[in-house]
Order: sequence, then structure tokens, then C-alpha cells
Amino acid sequence: MNTNVDRNEGDSPNDRQIGGAHYATEYQHWDFVRDVGLGYMEGQITKYLYRHERKNKAQDVQKAMHFLDKLIEQSIRGRTAQSGDQEESHAYVEDFIKASALEPIGWEASAIRIVSTYTRWNELKVAKLFVQAILDHYAAVADDTRSKL
Repeated sequence: MNTNVDRNEGDSPNDRQIGGAHYATEYQHWDFVRDVGLGYMEGQITKYLYRHERKNKAQDVQKAMHFLDKLIEQSIRGRTAQSGDQEESHAYVEDFIKASALEPIGWEASAIRIVSTYTRWNELKVAKLFVQAILDHYAAVADDTRSKL
């Protein structure tokens, strides 16, 4: 099996995606994670919240919630800490939300803001409320669809 991919020398990884187009934005998620200096858990949460409408719907939100639960557990135990320039991080977050075409006052954007800039674990509990609201929305849509059948 040939796994070589022909590429032009100047191609950027941002110019291609394996398996879909759910990350194809002007400001890509992996650049956002690097710019803000997010940890693994925060990066996973923001990834699933960003892409859920473009890819796996409720399952992606459930994954975000799972990672958020683990991040809260670790934070309570003092095992995580955000670092970096908070003012600069806020600017990157707003740029990412805009480039991702997320509703600026929507649940996803609100949760992403908190997860990307939190300084205390109790702030993550607020993010969890926004993620739960997304899950509740998916459940309501599914119930409505079933009732129309």
C-alpha cells in the first residue's frame, strides 16, 4: 500500500484535510489551540464543540461533555492550570469564533470562551451548563422528530 501523498513543496497542512471538510475555515482549530496555548483536554472540548454541527451532531457534544467532566475533575484536584496572556487569548478566541461562523452569543461560543480562558475550576461548571443546553436541544429535536412519525 502506497501511503505517499504527492504535494507541492509550499503546501500547508491547512490546505488539505483527511476525511471531510469540517475544519475548513479561515482560522483552523489546531492553529487556535496553539495560539491560545490550550492543553489537551481544553483542545478536545473546543474541537468537539466547534465541529458538532458539521460532523457528528449530538455524539460530538457528548464527547465534549465527557472531556469537560474530566477537566473539571482534574481542575478540582489542582492538576490543570491555564497559562499565557489572558488578554491575547481572548482576542484569539473571538477571532476563532468569528472565523468558525459560530453564533457569537450562542451556547458553543460561550462554552468555548470559558474553556479557553478559565482560571478557576468553578468557571468550567458554567461551561458545562452551556454544553448541557446543546445536548438538551438535540434531545428535543429528536423527540419532535419522533412525535411527527
